[in-house]
Parts: sequence; C-alpha cells; structure tokens
Amino acid sequence: MKKALVALLALAVTGALIAQDAPSLKFSGYLNSGLEYDQLGSATGLLKSYAQDAGVVGYRMNLDGAYVNGNVGANFEMRSAGDQGSAAYLMNFGYVWANLASNMVKVKAGLVDDGSWNTAGDIGGDSGEGPGVLVLVMPMDGLNFGAGMYANDSKGTPGDAAYTAGFAYTMAKTVGLEASMRIENSKAKSAIGGFQVLMVPQLSAAFEYQVTGLADFSNNGLNTITETLSYDLSPAKVGVTAYEWLSQNSSKDLGFKVNPWVSYTSGPFTPKLGVTYVSNDLSDSTNYMFNGKADKNYSFQVKPQVTFAAGPNANIVAAYAFTSYGDNTVQNGIKGYNSSNTVYVDFVWSF
Repeated sequence: MKKALVALLALAVTGALIAQDAPSLKFSGYLNSGLEYDQLGSATGLLKSYAQDAGVVGYRMNLDGAYVNGNVGANFEMRSAGDQGSAAYLMNFGYVWANLASNMVKVKAGLVDDGSWNTAGDIGGDSGEGPGVLVLVMPMDGLNFGAGMYANDSKGTPGDAAYTAGFAYTMAKTVGLEASMRIENSKAKSAIGGFQVLMVPQLSAAFEYQVTGLADFSNNGLNTITETLSYDLSPAKVGVTAYEWLSQNSSKDLGFKVNPWVSYTSGPFTPKLGVTYVSNDLSDSTNYMFNGKADKNYSFQVKPQVTFAAGPNANIVAAYAFTSYGDNTVQNGIKGYNSSNTVYVDFVWSF
C-alpha cells in the first residue's frame, strides 16, 4: 500500500511538472461604458455616451492574450476604437519576448508595451515604448534596468527614432524608486522619476517628478511634481493627490492642484467624497496656451460618488460633480462658463 501511495505521488508530481512546462494561452479583458449628462452654465444640458474609467467617449473594450512556451512567449491587446475611429478594433500592443541568461535578461520585440519602470503615483507611467525592441536586465531581486529603441516613423525617415532608458528598484517593505527618459530625433524629449514609501503599514505614499519639452527646455519646458497619499483606516480611507506645475517660460504663472478625499466601504457599497481645487492648470494645452493670471484661471469642484461592487471585478459608479470656474479658465476649448454640473453612471468590468 505504501509503495502504491509513493508511486501515485511521484506520478502526480511528474504530471504537474509536465503541465507547468506545457505551452499555455490565456485571455483577459476589460469593458467600460457609461452615460454622462453635462450642463455648462445656463446652456441646455447634453447627454452623451462616455467611459469615465477609460476617459474616452463611447466605450472602451480590451481583449488581452498571453502565450507562454517555456522561456519565450507573446502578448497582445486588441482595443476598441469606440466612436473615435473608423476601425472596430486596433492593435494597442503586440510583441514577442524571451527570457535569457537564467531569467536575468528579458527581450521584447514588436509593438512593445511595458510597465517595469512605471511610477506609482497619480501619473503612473514611464517614458513610453512603441514599435521596436526593449531589453531589460534583472541581476537581482527588486532591480530592473535597461534600454529600448523604437521607430517613430513607419516610413523610415532617416534619424526618426526614439530611445528610452530607465530603471526600477524596490527594497521590500522599505522604498521603491523608478526613473526613465526618452530621446527622439537625437534630442532629449521627456523624463520621469518616482519614489515610494513602503515601510509604513496602511500608508500609501508616492512622489513623482516629470519634465517635458526638453528639446527646447528654456522656452517650452514644463516641470510637474505630484504627491499621492492615502491611509487605510478600514472600512474608511482618506487621501490626497496634489500637483504642482512650473513652466520654464517666465510668462507662465505657477500652477497647482489639490484633491483631498474620503471613502467608506459598507458591504458592496463605497461612497466617496472628493474636493478638487485647481489653479492655472498648465497640463491642459488650452489653458497652457491661453494662461491668464492664475488668480482668475482656476476651478473648484465638489464630487460625491458611490461605487457598487456588482460582482467579481465588476463595478457600477454613480457620481455628481459641481464645478465653479474662474474668469480665464477654458472649458471645452472656449471661455465664458462660470460653472458646470455633471451627472454620470459608469460601468466597469474586467475578466
């Protein structure tokens, strides 16, 4: 009996190892759609289809695929164009990859997308990828660095290329660091860095610094600093997100944004209240170009919302936002409205 049991256990382990090495193909996805009602000032209100979570009109649907065969594989994402494009679906990314040197080196080639150097704050990004090759080196746990080369022009214009370099380092339960930069057409374009505090339980703290317009920094450079803080007092949570914008152009005033919020979870419901004050938003291209005095170029918003967890990875969000604008603030590309009311219902499902 004992020999039979040992034989069965050996067979089970062998089967598990074989199954682990077998090629696998997995699919996942995301769907976001909703309705939004907007009223600007005293104008007639407008009802439109809008996907709040994705930040696009119409809807957003992603279908992701991941194929693994030992040390090689492929990843892709098909993305709906919603009502913004003529094609029903577009290839958001699609690349093949290979693990080399005992998994200390990873190479991705194709239409590359990678989040290894993403910052952890509200920006939550890196210097970007694209059609080309990315090489990542991982010599030790928590450390990742590398570089990528991408084509900017599908026609192959001489010199039309982009290069990225970056690194990320995480010391478990202590700190995290991320940084990357991008060069296009032999000129520096942008850079971003982030810092995370991981040593305090229940506290989430991330800081980011991003600089854009490096090719003509003295005239068009923009420095963006963010702080993202939250504390888990389950079932309650409190937090604040802040931005500071500093332009290298002396004619542009300092800009900032602060968004404190509080939420409380009870069963499937999570009500949340946020307040946002923005002065001289230099990240908005319309305000950046117009940019009146900061004391008149502002907005103040009060936004209560409720999230209903309808099922596994499925949420319904209902919200109302009242926003008051300064004289020089631009909304929808024009001036003149001193307030707006927005009501929306958003549906988000991932699988």
